[in-house]
Amino acid sequence: MRLATRITASLMAAGLLFGAASAAPPERRERATRYLQPDPFSRTYVALATNPGLITVKLSERATSADELRPLLEEFGVFRIERLLEGDRASTRPESLVPTGPLELQGRYLEFEIPYGKRHKLLLALKESELVDSAYLSPVPAPPPGESGVDPDPATPNFVDHQRHLLAPPFGLGAFEAWSIPGARGEGVTIVDVEYSWRTHHEDLTSLKDKRICFADRDFYRNHGTAVAGVLSADENHFGMTGMVPEAELLLASQYPPGRSASVARAIYCALEQLERGDIILVEAQAYGPGGQLVPVEWHQAEFDAIAEATSRGIIVVEAAGNGNQNLDAAKFQGVFNRSVRDSGAILVGGGAPPNSTQPEGSRLNFSNHGSRVDLQSWGEYVATTGYGALWNGEGDPNQAYTSRFSGTSSASALVAGLAASIQGVQRARGAAPLDSRQMRALLIESGAPQLAGPHQGSIGPRPDARRALNALSPVWVHQIEVDDSAPGGNGNGRVDPGETVDLSVHLISSAENPVRVLHGELRTDLAPWIRITGSEMGWPLLLRGQPQAGFETFRMTVQPETPCGASLPFELALSLDDGTTRLPMRLELPDICAPMICDEPAPRPSLPTLRAEKTATGNVRWSWLDEGIAGYRLWRSHSATLGRPRLVGETSATSIDEPSGETVTETSFYLMRGINRCGWEQGREAARDLPDYPRPTTRFSRPLPGSF
Repeated sequence: MRLATRITASLMAAGLLFGAASAAPPERRERATRYLQPDPFSRTYVALATNPGLITVKLSERATSADELRPLLEEFGVFRIERLLEGDRASTRPESLVPTGPLELQGRYLEFEIPYGKRHKLLLALKESELVDSAYLSPVPAPPPGESGVDPDPATPNFVDHQRHLLAPPFGLGAFEAWSIPGARGEGVTIVDVEYSWRTHHEDLTSLKDKRICFADRDFYRNHGTAVAGVLSADENHFGMTGMVPEAELLLASQYPPGRSASVARAIYCALEQLERGDIILVEAQAYGPGGQLVPVEWHQAEFDAIAEATSRGIIVVEAAGNGNQNLDAAKFQGVFNRSVRDSGAILVGGGAPPNSTQPEGSRLNFSNHGSRVDLQSWGEYVATTGYGALWNGEGDPNQAYTSRFSGTSSASALVAGLAASIQGVQRARGAAPLDSRQMRALLIESGAPQLAGPHQGSIGPRPDARRALNALSPVWVHQIEVDDSAPGGNGNGRVDPGETVDLSVHLISSAENPVRVLHGELRTDLAPWIRITGSEMGWPLLLRGQPQAGFETFRMTVQPETPCGASLPFELALSLDDGTTRLPMRLELPDICAPMICDEPAPRPSLPTLRAEKTATGNVRWSWLDEGIAGYRLWRSHSATLGRPRLVGETSATSIDEPSGETVTETSFYLMRGINRCGWEQGREAARDLPDYPRPTTRFSRPLPGSF
């Protein structure tokens, strides 16, 4: 019987980003293929590290369509093609895949089926073709770089004390300490975890439900994905663990969906559609390299290309260095991990010893890959998180399992990704431009604690330190802004409205090791004539690390009446310090419903409009009214005029409010409507409204109901 095998082909078309480009000289192309790719004819490599029937091929820039390969492929019996990097599984003949223009990067990768005995001859023919840039045997799924399987031990259900990696340096990475700075919990940052699978119904990972964005997953290393998710996003509650960045959004992309081959590259390309500049992709995977040893996934060209595409878009990529105990600078890797030859821009993370290790803290653990390409290290053992059950097995329920022994370059890379998300959250909270992958890599390397000597030689880089990294960006941060509108010129509602004059109290916090003296501070804005600032200079008490301090005085700010509601007002706080200056972006948000101007004395109570009610197609009750010139409306409802607190139906500046479907409309419902007048005071009155008790139909009910306030 003849066995069928599959070949993966990568199509590189000219002009990916900027149109057509001249092809590289053949001798340059062949040289790049030799030093960038593994030897596909090593029997050891084939036996231990690859699927013997799966081949990856990348075409040179001379190829503009799959149709150009058809004569060669059909000569070897290839009659089926499948796009490797697309989510939907669809096979077709080569001639049907001819593109109408330059091929997108995702469209370059295809899979072919050929007779088993012809794979080596086809490999040679492909590598000799001018259309082919490289050809190599594709990887089989390698275990994730932290899979362990420790026997469960009983413990108490509150495990935050076990999460020593969250403590301040030198014991941990400083995540808890950084939380005193706005944004450090990961607000506004999205992380995509690329690996096999997860337990999305774990009791301490409620945010993971419905967060698979790319492909269904198999029941394959679920504990590993669960542990990574716990490091980043475990819920802040009274039990279990707490994630490093619980306010970040964690999305999931599987590298091994049912019915498809394993491909980290496919998952990355899919994830890119959900991300924006400054977001993070965490690659929790490793690959088999020469001799079957575990290496970073970017050893394979398809994965390198995908990672490089992500970092070129400003996405931070954190990649596990792998658990192969390999020197990535060794000759057998043919320069693949030589940064001067190629650099994907990813942050490559090795496994280092934590404080409770049997070897010196910050030294290389024996399993970790090492070399000049490994950028950073973090805890490669004894990380407490969700999953497995080594710490608590939840009486056999995997959705209540916890471990204190998550390990490998998996735990290390998850910790670095969490720290990167924390720093990026701070950047976004202060209105600064997000860091890209290379910028974040440089920041964490320069501010990290040096690697220490230990029993295992080899470079794995410094260990990142949240305190030092934040201090490198700025030694002082805005902790809080208090608004006081009780003085003359304010309306006393505790918020900033157009036309108001308010006092701003700015609280600062320091991330520096030593006390910081603020000599002078000035609040500036480019929003004139909307904003006018008086009393724009002040000083602060001596700032000690982690202790917020308000200024000696307040800034006085007037917002002009024509400033639109909902506006976002950017400012810059310029500080003169003992050892230099720093500029802190800050921002105030006006409410969506606000008073357009301020009156010297209360205005008459607004005349409330006549309400009309109708059913919508979705079963809601929609209240509508004519615009009476009131700035905004709030509507409450109670089933009794005397019992119970009224429920807020809604707040709007429009002329209608929808009550949620499923609400019970009784024979008599009591409503309270308040109008926000032009001076900002809420005015209104209670009234009983008779409504017929009718069922909620699925079709539109448009008959107006009688009655008014």
